[in-house]
Amino acid sequence: LPTLHVSTKKNLWAMVKQGRLYLCLSKPASRLDPAAAHESMRVTRTEEGCKFEPRPGRGQDIADGMEKSSWCAEVLREAPATSYSLHFAVYADSFEAFVRLRDLFQSKGYSYNWFPLSEAEPLVLVSADRVEDQ
Repeated sequence: LPTLHVSTKKNLWAMVKQGRLYLCLSKPASRLDPAAAHESMRVTRTEEGCKFEPRPGRGQDIADGMEKSSWCAEVLREAPATSYSLHFAVYADSFEAFVRLRDLFQSKGYSYNWFPLSEAEPLVLVSADRVEDQ
């Protein structure tokens, strides 16, 4: 089991679907800002939060070799492992691709989290300022 610990790191969200990596935001940010959605994603505001959907034909093909990918270089440059944790929404069709990504980023010192999504389930993120104590 993973080690649980308190972290002050910022979150960087990504989706792994159809063997492709989709970054949620174009630049690492401490707050969820739909206006800063990455070009590979379509964002819709809903009552629950921001719904992220991959744009057809976009995203980085993981089989192309992520180590040399401009997207991975962007993440490594803009979001250092000392300041950011990676969070992956993983669809069943891309679990093996996720494992390759996980291994790459883990070798660079990143902490990560992942969760599975069913094919029909969207990725909906809620900004921290919308979360209320219950």
